[in-house]
Amino acid sequence: MNADFRLAVNFAAHPKIQKLRRRLGAEGVLGWICLLAHVASDKPHGHLTGMDAEDIALAAQYPGDPGQFVAALVELRLIDRDGDCLAVHDWREHNGYAATHPERSEHARRAVTARWARYRSIQSGVTGNTPSIDGYNAENTGVVHPDTSGNTPSPDPSPSPDPSPDPDPDPSVSGNSGYARDREGNIRTGADAPRSKRKKPQVALPESFSLTPELRQYAIEFDLDADGEFRKFTTWARETDARKADWNYAWRNWVHRAAERLNGRAANAGAKRSEANLPPTFEELFGRHA
Repeated sequence: MNADFRLAVNFAAHPKIQKLRRRLGAEGVLGWICLLAHVASDKPHGHLTGMDAEDIALAAQYPGDPGQFVAALVELRLIDRDGDCLAVHDWREHNGYAATHPERSEHARRAVTARWARYRSIQSGVTGNTPSIDGYNAENTGVVHPDTSGNTPSPDPSPSPDPSPDPDPDPSVSGNSGYARDREGNIRTGADAPRSKRKKPQVALPESFSLTPELRQYAIEFDLDADGEFRKFTTWARETDARKADWNYAWRNWVHRAAERLNGRAANAGAKRSEANLPPTFEELFGRHA
């Protein structure tokens, strides 16, 4: 099921929409938008099959006369009538992505089925070419390719292709074997074997995180109110549920930004005082903590 559909930015200025508003008012325009949403969700091909005038008015949430609503849409060529069948005018042209949703869903289903077939064949030790599944083959290429020999439709736009698989791991390096080969090809074991670098997990601000003398001194060196900035820092971290791998490093970044803001304000204030020919303030001469 589609989650959205396209609506032009000049939708309200289109002559058909302006005429629809003259005939049925704002409720008629809103009903048309709701009908388009219903089509994108339940009738992606754009054909209103199995729907009479009352069904269309209910899908559009139009409170007025259903016959008058459908007649206005047909007259303005917002929907086309072909005998007893109604369809949204140029639906595929204006909403091609929504219109191909069934084909894209089927394409994805076949691709997943083919990938699972290849995975099971590898797990069971089957070698050679794997059979085609619903028009898709899963040969040992790592990528599922559509079978172009048949008449399988190609949706527009096509889904993004699956990324190429990672290369097979070096058999000479094993995470559980306790040994590895260096650049010269020599085997290194035990404590000499290099360990893979793992990123530290990002965690929320610990309850035990406090303003240590070292962290306080770092803020004072930038001429900041350490306690005040620490309160702002912890409030921000908890209200935003921020996640960091190193909260001491995050505090230093916070201090840097606070110092930059403070210096910027001081420079602006000094410039204004200079323009007004005012003498410098005590803080400008001796600093905030003098």
